[in-house]
Amino acid sequence: MLYWLVNFQNQPPIMKKETYWNILGKFTEAMELLRIPTGSTLNDQADKYIMGTLLKKVGPDGLSISGTRDNGKFRSFNGCGTVRFMLAMMVAYERDHNPVWLETTKKMIDRLIQLGVDKGDYAFFSQDAFMPDQKIDPSVKAPIGYFAIDCNNGRFLQAFAHYDKLVGGYEPGRKFGRKLANYLIHHSEYFGEDGSWKIDRFDPVKDPGRFEGVHFHAHTLSLIGMLEFAIVTNDQELKDYCKKSFDWAIRRNATVGARAKWPPGSASSSNSSTRCIRRLRSARWRHDHPGP
Repeated sequence: MLYWLVNFQNQPPIMKKETYWNILGKFTEAMELLRIPTGSTLNDQADKYIMGTLLKKVGPDGLSISGTRDNGKFRSFNGCGTVRFMLAMMVAYERDHNPVWLETTKKMIDRLIQLGVDKGDYAFFSQDAFMPDQKIDPSVKAPIGYFAIDCNNGRFLQAFAHYDKLVGGYEPGRKFGRKLANYLIHHSEYFGEDGSWKIDRFDPVKDPGRFEGVHFHAHTLSLIGMLEFAIVTNDQELKDYCKKSFDWAIRRNATVGARAKWPPGSASSSNSSTRCIRRLRSARWRHDHPGP
């Protein structure tokens, strides 16, 4: 059992194990990234165990399977958890060059493409988690608003981009990824053609007061994915759109999200690992792409 957090603000201090779907992949990615600039080998025997756990959770059809059941059957991790798994495995490949990490990531990407709904010039994922051997109804409606992002669509572009960069180009991922971007920009009703950020459209009964919200993180994670994908595939049009949307947000002083943050003294490790990942990725990006 892995405890990712020791919180000394509590008296007495506590260790906390978080079980949300993306925690295992998120912290593993942060741990693997930290090994690169620090050169630390402290307790690195645990890395093999943790990464082995990720591999065991990928089923024969390429889905990363959680311990959660629907009607007695296991289902996949949600989009956030699945992407974290892939990103962690790709960092592991950069460290040890074991081909199993790329082979597994490719299998996961290929399965996800099969589970997408392709509408010709755009494509989308209609749900957040899947069942093994599931088939998707091609007539299903596309999600809109916040759920257009949370149903995988805003997250997978980053994994597609990282894999494409490592293998020197992967055409199926490029084609489907560009269609995902088209969906986000033109069909999700979460972004405007001018780069503007649209409202969340939460269910007013289940989430009162949030229909008109504008979720900061959901918009920015989509833009990060689109931008990384655009840079790797050298898509100038998509780069320009990301810059336009960034400028739109800056003009409106977009600085905080709609969702409540963890209160002071709480034992949340999720935000800490996310900040760690973002900063390490930014540092690596500046190293790989120095400015003039």
